[in-house]
Amino acid sequence: MAHPAPDLSDAAQGPQRAELGSVALLFVIATAAYVLLGRRLPVPMIAPDEYLYGNLAQSIAHGDGLSYRGEPQALRAALYVIAIAPSWIVASTVGGYAVAKALSAALVCLVVFPTWWLARQLVPPRLAVTTAALVVAGASMVVAGEIVTENLAYPLSTAALAAMVMVL
Repeated sequence: MAHPAPDLSDAAQGPQRAELGSVALLFVIATAAYVLLGRRLPVPMIAPDEYLYGNLAQSIAHGDGLSYRGEPQALRAALYVIAIAPSWIVASTVGGYAVAKALSAALVCLVVFPTWWLARQLVPPRLAVTTAALVVAGASMVVAGEIVTENLAYPLSTAALAAMVMVL
């Protein structure tokens, strides 16, 4: 007995307010969870990455550009460092590190939006929100509370892939 194909007419009409609210709430909950988990690690755990990115972000925040211990650095992935640099404008070294970890958690949790956007084109709305929930519950989120470039690369690459799939 064949099952009827899911009705995807809702996906073609555009997102409903309840859907958008569900995804936004999912983002807020995931971010809060990873911020709380990140607070359990008071010092950098991934050497040398967290030290390098943190110091470079502090350098940018203080107006010294991409330098580490007074030496200019040729960093190919500067976008993440620039994104977390404001953390050290609003707080000191220790406080800035905590703010940067919270900002990193928020950045990586942004992956729910492109994932949901793509999924809602292919599956019913409720399943699209479930897909977005699964993407922030996976093993890829293990570094969510740390200062690593993956926290920005993950949502950006997912958005790029989703856009390419949508275009095709």
